[in-house]
Amino acid sequence: MITPLEVFRLDSNDVGVWVNSVDSLLEALNVISEKGCGEYVVYSQKTGRRRFYKVNGDGKIVFWGNEDLALPTRQRLKSSVAASCQQGSVALRAKR
Repeated sequence: MITPLEVFRLDSNDVGVWVNSVDSLLEALNVISEKGCGEYVVYSQKTGRRRFYKVNGDGKIVFWGNEDLALPTRQRLKSSVAASCQQGSVALRAKR
């Protein structure tokens, strides 16, 4: 049986790197939150739609959208998440 959702992490060139296959959106969000800071795509094999998620340095999902999101908006969000991830990693190092 094919799982309905595939989770991908976007690398610095916006290329999807497969992370996991899951049965529900809740499972996908848990996987994304556990993997940590970055950008992710959840692809539905049933509908062919993609949803984009961003996770900040604290492991919290700070943005989500779909494939219709305009490119300039995605670029602005990409830079804000990158800054958030760096701040989160600095805070984690300070706690140690």
